[in-house]
Amino acid sequence: MKKSAGIAIWRLLWLPCAAALLLWVLLFAAYYGHVAYQKAQAVRHTTVFLQELQQAEFHQAAKHYGEPLDGEGLRLLHEREAFKLADYDHVRAEFDDGCVCVVHAELTFETKAKMVETDAIITLRKGRKPGQVCAITPSALKRGEIPELDAWNRIVCGHDGF
Repeated sequence: MKKSAGIAIWRLLWLPCAAALLLWVLLFAAYYGHVAYQKAQAVRHTTVFLQELQQAEFHQAAKHYGEPLDGEGLRLLHEREAFKLADYDHVRAEFDDGCVCVVHAELTFETKAKMVETDAIITLRKGRKPGQVCAITPSALKRGEIPELDAWNRIVCGHDGF
């Protein structure tokens, strides 16, 4: 009789605790699985966007991703100032403050005489698509030393404060 009372107490205490732990593990896995999916989606959209900019398909990029991108302004910067996105690398999304809202990338711009490597902060908008692409002035350069980079930030980022 004592053995069956012990089993009954074990079932009353441990089985609900084990079920709660299993539920917690499942919710944890589902949450971080969803975050991983959002990161992959953000990186995919950003990579396609940067590829369109690299291939000088400015109107296509503006059509896909919308404001604040000024496709005509980018085309003029590309043609008149010979400033273009030559390459991009290390595109990675970040989970911060409960959302996947920012992507970081390394951008290489080609200007008239040289290549400029810079980091970029890309904010995301609805659908995990790029909203603003803000290129950070490299620490070795003074802000405004490359006016084309400032023009890029005014067109694609919305201001030239980076």
